[in-house]
Amino acid sequence: MMQTNNRTQTNHRLPQRLSRTLLSALAGIALGLLAVTLFSGLSPVSVVAESGSSPDHVRDETLNQVALVVVLADGAVKTQCVEFAEEQISSTEALSRSNFEMVAATTSFGTAICAIDGTGCTDSNNCFCDAEHYWGFWQQSAGEWVYAQTGSDDAMLSNGAVDGWVWTPLADDPASSPPAVDFDAICGDGALAANQVDLVVQFDQNATVVRSVEFSAPISGLGALLASGLEVEYAVSDFGATVCAIEGVGCPEEDCFCRCAGGDECALWSYQYWDGANWQSYEIGVGGTVISTTGAIEGYRWGEFGAAMTPVTQTLAAQNALDFVAAAQDPATGGYGGLGSSVEALISIGANLEQSMDWRQSMDAPSLLSFLMLYGAQYTDVGAIAPAAVGKMATGAAGADACWPVGAPVPADFYDETINAYSEHVGINLWAMLGAAAFGDTIPAPALAGVKESILPVGGWEWMDGFGADTNTTSLAIQALVAAGEPISATEIISGLIFLKGAQNDDGGFAYDPASTSSTASDANSTGYVLQALVATGEDSQGPNWVAESGKSGIDYLMDAQLEDGSLEWQTGAGSDLLATQQAVPALLGRHYPFVQGSFTQPIERCDALYVPLLSAD
Repeated sequence: MMQTNNRTQTNHRLPQRLSRTLLSALAGIALGLLAVTLFSGLSPVSVVAESGSSPDHVRDETLNQVALVVVLADGAVKTQCVEFAEEQISSTEALSRSNFEMVAATTSFGTAICAIDGTGCTDSNNCFCDAEHYWGFWQQSAGEWVYAQTGSDDAMLSNGAVDGWVWTPLADDPASSPPAVDFDAICGDGALAANQVDLVVQFDQNATVVRSVEFSAPISGLGALLASGLEVEYAVSDFGATVCAIEGVGCPEEDCFCRCAGGDECALWSYQYWDGANWQSYEIGVGGTVISTTGAIEGYRWGEFGAAMTPVTQTLAAQNALDFVAAAQDPATGGYGGLGSSVEALISIGANLEQSMDWRQSMDAPSLLSFLMLYGAQYTDVGAIAPAAVGKMATGAAGADACWPVGAPVPADFYDETINAYSEHVGINLWAMLGAAAFGDTIPAPALAGVKESILPVGGWEWMDGFGADTNTTSLAIQALVAAGEPISATEIISGLIFLKGAQNDDGGFAYDPASTSSTASDANSTGYVLQALVATGEDSQGPNWVAESGKSGIDYLMDAQLEDGSLEWQTGAGSDLLATQQAVPALLGRHYPFVQGSFTQPIERCDALYVPLLSAD
């Protein structure tokens, strides 16, 4: 049984952001170059893009093309267009030149295909390890699939040919052919960006990431998930494919239901779709669905069966905000003008688990990572506020998988046992604590005690002595206390939450200083920070405790502040604001600092430990 997802929604495309899957192949080259090369970007590279990746495909009219269709064990359909200069190439050669991961063996009958993209027998010395399946080889003739009458070595392809490979049960008679798809759908102009599906992945009650996947031929739910660039583990059984883990959250494929063994609780990955108003559960598995049109929205939720997903509207608001952030990147440097804005961008993309090495305007443009590798140490060389700068950059690096710039200090370098803090100033100390947590450091107990002691009688924290309590610093303090292991029932955390509630306005947003005599108007930056504190403490930001008398919540305020281009206003009527947009993204995605509350972040490593520059011969 196949279930089709052909719903039409607003198209939320992620412009100019390149897929992790595609760019990981370039990582060793791009990041192994001399620093000046990193700054100026990659040299143009000819790339054959897999269906679902996002770079522009520039057609070289002097080359021939063949289309490949591959159906994996779970039913996932993948397509690629392969270019070649010869008049003809064999089907074996076409498959080997594609981006598919192919395992083959040489036999007395010619080349045997053992595995494609992990489906099949991945050891070429044991190519026929599965006695019940084989790779069925098909070719199109006059638009119809015909089972190949020769081996792939002898099948010669000319421009416009279409080959198909299907992982086929031996018992199938007749064998299953690939889905109906023509050459133009895979290799024609615009084929690589014909359709788009949005994927929403929710790791817990709040933490969410969003991806867009482009495809030409109809694609299964699992095929879209595998093309998203997220790390996925799945298992295939007689009942079809089951998602086991996404970005390390879940179970290994060999024990896909490890969280359901014994006891009354059972955590697993549920598979859902957005029907335009609500999330609905699919009646079949992830390998059996067919996504055929632009605008479909798929959802994955880790948790007990029936666990609710966040309404997609706020997730798509985050996606649109990230679109705006992406478009604002400087194509010449990979940065965002000033160093501070570049680090804010790192934090916003880190909230969505975007790869900083992939965050670039085009294939030959420098990435945000390359910019920070060059200038990150300079960003932290700012005297008394250096601990905060280091902490901020570490917070973003943990989520965006960025290495640590050479020459930049780490949070631990600033800890002073004479004052039991990273800085004498409260706000600077808090950012350093969050950065230390991002590095995986244990926060010293005296530092934790110092934060608790610095709370003011009104229940909030101030940036520096004499400044007075504000919502931003208080929100950072709550997140730092939680990151350091303080229970959410602690008196200081509860007092901080009460202070924050007192700063909420009837529009649902939060003011910077609720005691200000000049303005207590809501602003997007403060509202975003408060929402992160609520997430850190397990509060329902849209529950009755955090909804104003008007019925508006903080999320409502941020969505009301969003303009048509995806950006947010700092305050109503103030116009598009990049900083407000950047700082709203974590809140809209239900993420709190330091982006390490799950297993889906990577440890921060030093750039000089990962990349060895090539020295010039001059």
